[in-house]
Amino acid sequence: MIWRKSWLECRFRVLLCTAVGLLLAFAGLFSFVDPAKHAVEWPIYCRLLLNTLMAITVVNLAGSGINSQSRWGLVHGFHPSMYFLLSLPISRRRALLIRAAVGMVFTFLIVAVGAFCFGLFAPLRGVRVGMNDILSAVAFLSIFAYALFGFTTFLTTTLDEVVSGILGFAFAAFLLGAGHGMSGGRRHLEPLAFIDGELFVRTGHIIWPAIAVLIAIGTIFMLASIYVVERKEY
Repeated sequence: MIWRKSWLECRFRVLLCTAVGLLLAFAGLFSFVDPAKHAVEWPIYCRLLLNTLMAITVVNLAGSGINSQSRWGLVHGFHPSMYFLLSLPISRRRALLIRAAVGMVFTFLIVAVGAFCFGLFAPLRGVRVGMNDILSAVAFLSIFAYALFGFTTFLTTTLDEVVSGILGFAFAAFLLGAGHGMSGGRRHLEPLAFIDGELFVRTGHIIWPAIAVLIAIGTIFMLASIYVVERKEY
């Protein structure tokens, strides 16, 4: 039942984010592909996925598992279903982890949709995107999404939906600004330049310490979310 509740809570947001992913893919085909030169600006499109699709998806799909998200927009206070959930013989930890699992899986899938749709339809514009490029972008974007998802989940457990949503979108705006800063010729000096997978495809180099830090950040925030949910008075 908790799995179904988690799906019902975020299904509209999943459809909305999927639509955004498809829109970005088709917009990217006309913005980042030059049929005359048979060239594609794949790294720039990947940064668009990072700055826009992934940030929006994570903020929308992260939830506490206790206080359900509203279907439309952001709402102050507690969702009416929360009191029914707390009356059930289900641990708060389980409710949080199931909700996080559902949101996280759909986040990864939506990022994959944005990347694979671009690669699938790129031949219609006279260019091809290598499968290695697509898979590496999805893999590295998903690693960063995990860290961001843990942080946003922590916000939903500690703050009101309105406040956590505003802070989440503010952080997404920060990512957008950081992404513009990564677009210069000295991207190899940027510590997070590997996030879009371009560095791996170009050099074959994986920055394992940075990946370990991102995974640790996501895990620490998820553990902190469990701690908050289990001790919070609703």
